[in-house]
Amino acid sequence: MNNELTRRAVGLSTLLELNAEDHRDDPAVSWTAPDGEVRGLTWFQYRELVLDVASGLIDLSVGIDDVVAVLAPTRIEHLAYTLAASQVHAIPVSLYPTLAPEQIDFVLSDCAPKVILVEDAATADDFAKLPWVVEHQPTVIVMDAPAGEQRAWASMVAHGAATRLAHEEVLLERMSSVHTDDTATYIYTSGTTGLPKAVVLTYGNLLWETNSLIGAGIFDYPYRALSALPMAHVAERLWSIFVAVRTHGHVYLCPDTTQLLAALQHHRPTYFMTVPRAWEKLASAAKMIMASPALADRHGELQRDREVLREVFKLRQAARHVSQALEVDAMRARRGPVRDVKVLMGLDQALAASSAAAIGPDTVEFFATLGLDILQGYGLTETSGVVTAEVPGIPGPSSVGFGIPGTEVRLGEDGEVLVRGPGNTPGYRNAPQANAELFTEDGWLRTGDLGRLDEFGRLFITGRKKEIIVNASGKNIAPQAIEFRLAGQSFVSQAVAIGDARPYLVALLTVDTERLATFVQSQGLSALTPREAIEHPVVLAEAQRLVDAANESLSRPERLKYFRLLPEDFAISTGELTPTLKIRRKAVAERHADAIEELYSNRHHDAGASPSP
Repeated sequence: MNNELTRRAVGLSTLLELNAEDHRDDPAVSWTAPDGEVRGLTWFQYRELVLDVASGLIDLSVGIDDVVAVLAPTRIEHLAYTLAASQVHAIPVSLYPTLAPEQIDFVLSDCAPKVILVEDAATADDFAKLPWVVEHQPTVIVMDAPAGEQRAWASMVAHGAATRLAHEEVLLERMSSVHTDDTATYIYTSGTTGLPKAVVLTYGNLLWETNSLIGAGIFDYPYRALSALPMAHVAERLWSIFVAVRTHGHVYLCPDTTQLLAALQHHRPTYFMTVPRAWEKLASAAKMIMASPALADRHGELQRDREVLREVFKLRQAARHVSQALEVDAMRARRGPVRDVKVLMGLDQALAASSAAAIGPDTVEFFATLGLDILQGYGLTETSGVVTAEVPGIPGPSSVGFGIPGTEVRLGEDGEVLVRGPGNTPGYRNAPQANAELFTEDGWLRTGDLGRLDEFGRLFITGRKKEIIVNASGKNIAPQAIEFRLAGQSFVSQAVAIGDARPYLVALLTVDTERLATFVQSQGLSALTPREAIEHPVVLAEAQRLVDAANESLSRPERLKYFRLLPEDFAISTGELTPTLKIRRKAVAERHADAIEELYSNRHHDAGASPSP
């Protein structure tokens, strides 16, 4: 190809071409194949695959600004298809694999894709029944279909490779026609309070966000990331595509989260971000490693070193002075067996982060005792991802950190977090009313979140405007401040506070069955099933202790008076969670309406439930 013309193209095309030239043999993407073997592509091979797919899309008559969709896990085909769309100036849209059929049909009818990529024949058959697909008959490509089939991914790639020379001029024209204000993707919001909306993100948005994150020091070289979240999540799109291409890094794909620990151990990323629930699972894995024969003769040393690191963590969280002697002890502790634990987990080189929801303080403290600081950040799809991020070594309990370079954050009169910066979306697709509500008159983006800023400029998220509870006395209460103190504590997994138009607050608490089993075993009650355990006085007493401890730091209107333990987590399949694992409060309240009414009934009180102070 004409290199000068390619270099003038804006966005991913330029970076991909430069990586193929300057880092030809460096690894770009790796994954574990079904046979257990680790496969991968160099930057040259990756670029070649992307161009073959791009040629295949031209063969399918994909034009400029046409939408191409994909509903599949984070596999190499997903990444190559997304990058290929950028080569032909089309707009890629990733759908969450957990969406219900009616939600998929809504998204398809909104974005009207010309080509849809799915994982297997069963998904393709399900797609064929969707009303929008029946009416419009888009081309459906199947990743796992046999190569001889017309709709097979392998067939499209092979045909694209065969016609690539003939399409060279068209490819060059398409790549050179991309500008910074062109749409790079539509990302559909998870819809906590209604139907999803398509957030328009431009190449300028996403490339600026990438450069700002690099400028903030969040990414270092060499960049090795683990891709374990859905590609429909803006953060995963950044880490796995934009940052990887910008830094010529190496991404390891982990579409199956049950293999997360094995993937970490193999890839040893320099950057790893995941959701709080995954960090809790990794904490359980770390405890198993610490109890394993590999560290049996160092158990005493491990415990002593962890206590040193715990003391440092608590002092920093309280913004108190850490003496030089304690700093030296902590330095030595980090070189001891806690480092062996991190090595065994594949986290010894990682800058670790948590996102999508507030992570439990117990989980953060646990990893701090292993010398691993889990940094929190804050952002929205509408801001191209990250707005603020914590800085290692600077204490800020419950903070989501400082604004990344080039982003401004301030608070509205009602405490709403407002954001201004080049990462802000130009708006939603097909949603003029929502666009009118998204920005202030002077151009600041309304996040819908409530927060506070300290004297150093650190941001603290205190609630969500649309989720504010207004009790029977007219008091406004942010439920997140309550739920944060319970979620992840002991065997409690998730918490939802209830109390709109009620005289007092109650809570629904789900249990983590693994941690509940550990607790009941420690109490000599291992024969109990989860459903039996949540009714047992010993388990209820422990839950009451957690609620009482949370209530101690809450104002009287915020305190929980009663609670109900639920034997299972809220789930996407039941409609209680969005695909990004945010709680749909209305769905939770509807599904557990009977339990909530009982918490407010005389029958519940007469049964002897112990109210919290």
